[in-house]
Amino acid sequence: MGTMTPLFRDFFRKDRPWMVICGGLLLYTFYDIYDHISRPGSTFVANPVMWIVFSLVSLITIIVLMFLVSRLLDLVFNGYQVVKEVLGLFVAISFHILISGPVYNALFWPADQLMFSFNIPAILMLCGIYFFFRIAVFNGVRYFMKRKKGIAG
Repeated sequence: MGTMTPLFRDFFRKDRPWMVICGGLLLYTFYDIYDHISRPGSTFVANPVMWIVFSLVSLITIIVLMFLVSRLLDLVFNGYQVVKEVLGLFVAISFHILISGPVYNALFWPADQLMFSFNIPAILMLCGIYFFFRIAVFNGVRYFMKRKKGIAG
């Protein structure tokens, strides 16, 4: 990755779960798109392309903002990477609910008014789920893979 800037080089490091996070969010977004456009009689069924565009632009915004905030915190503060990722996720979701979501609603979803409710407990719960995933699953899998490799090697 010779010409890649240090900011984006971190995205592809093996000890950071960015690609896993993006994959999970992408799968959830595809499920959400399918769920909305398969509801008979809804405005989502009548305007599937606009809903797909809205969903994908929202996904890209959340991923990019989460990564940039986390990376900025990484450059400024020492400490646990997972805490910086959770703060990045919190900022990205909050930004989407308060700013980018309503803007994207006006730009990409004129068929209806979407509701954006800033619900702190729900955002904290989502951040907690991410924190659990990041610690238990990602680090757990890495630990057992290293252990297996050490035993096999």
